[in-house]
Amino acid sequence: ATGSFDLGEIAQGLMTAYNNPSTLFLSIAGILLILAGLSFKVTAVPFHFWAPDVYEGAPTIISAFMSTFVKTAAFIAFFRLFIICFINVPFAWQYQLLFIAALTILTGNIIAVSQPNIKRTLAYSGIAQAGYILLIILFPNMQAIGETVSVLFIYLASYSVSTLIAFTVVYHVQKAKNDYSFEAFRGLGKSNPGLAIVLSLSMLSLAGIPPTVGFFAKFFLFKSMLSMGLLWFVLLAILGSLISLYYYFKVIISMFGGDEAGVKIEIKISDRIVLYAIASLIIILGLMPEILLQLGSLII
Repeated sequence: ATGSFDLGEIAQGLMTAYNNPSTLFLSIAGILLILAGLSFKVTAVPFHFWAPDVYEGAPTIISAFMSTFVKTAAFIAFFRLFIICFINVPFAWQYQLLFIAALTILTGNIIAVSQPNIKRTLAYSGIAQAGYILLIILFPNMQAIGETVSVLFIYLASYSVSTLIAFTVVYHVQKAKNDYSFEAFRGLGKSNPGLAIVLSLSMLSLAGIPPTVGFFAKFFLFKSMLSMGLLWFVLLAILGSLISLYYYFKVIISMFGGDEAGVKIEIKISDRIVLYAIASLIIILGLMPEILLQLGSLII
């Protein structure tokens, strides 16, 4: 419709599309198709249906890669296209994306509550987290675009680190027990306290509990939305976070609840050091979130 693949020229072409109804129609149709395609990539509802089965069926390492690196790249594409290219025609996509974001937060969190194993729980957790990230893209602070990029960067970094740690622990438990149900994690706090603490930090960060980096990711998101007067959306996001506490703490209770000790899981010293070093970032970045904010500002 705009005659170009260049992002800047697409943005300019959309500004002149108002004068040509047929071009405007094609532009809107193209935007909606890109919205559907990228929503599929980031597992946003109602394009999320593939994620739980694929995350559960794929090797855990592949699930970890898909839920972090692949999803992060898709969100960056989402941000660049919709904020750089399509910001001049918000009527073509903002209301649709608002509906998708709200549905994603609620659906992901509600369905995660009833999942039978931790891989499916993490899949629906990732779906819910996608809804929060979409809110950053949906309501960018155009007076301070650098602030929006920083909030997006800290949220993606927080989600990726926490999810990678969770899948790493799941990988070791599944390798030792050939099981990733919640029962497989029972007694892990006594048999492998290091792994249990690391996974607990990951769950607390995903839930947004201080002093983890996940708390500040949600804090900056809510602060940015409140500064634009979006109270109702903040309340929706908080409701989703409250629901998520149930299944995140379900994992922690499985590890530390009860008196029995689980099977001892042997892990290489080098793997253990790397895991603990990455897990320490959850607390370090939580205590010093300005590190991520400064890194995000360098992307501008």
